[in-house]
Amino acid sequence: MSRSAGRAIVVVAPFLLAWGGVPGMFAVPADRLPSPLATPFGASGHADGFTGPGAFLSVVSALLLVPGAVAGGLAFRSRTPLGAQRARVAVAPGGRG
Repeated sequence: MSRSAGRAIVVVAPFLLAWGGVPGMFAVPADRLPSPLATPFGASGHADGFTGPGAFLSVVSALLLVPGAVAGGLAFRSRTPLGAQRARVAVAPGGRG
């Protein structure tokens, strides 16, 4: 396995693990979930909109798999050695203010 393939696997793994957990956690109480799921909640704590279970799983899958694929592709194509990337991360500006 090349270094870039190993790097891509490390980057993609958290996205795949999270995506694998969502359907599993969704399937356990599936018989107790309401048919339209309340998805966005306002400041008052009441539901502002509703989504069907199929649409919910589709959106969650897209929100996890698309960024994971993009990040994995970028990691695979990166030619910068890992040591240089670590130094860049170590000196990244902080958010104190």
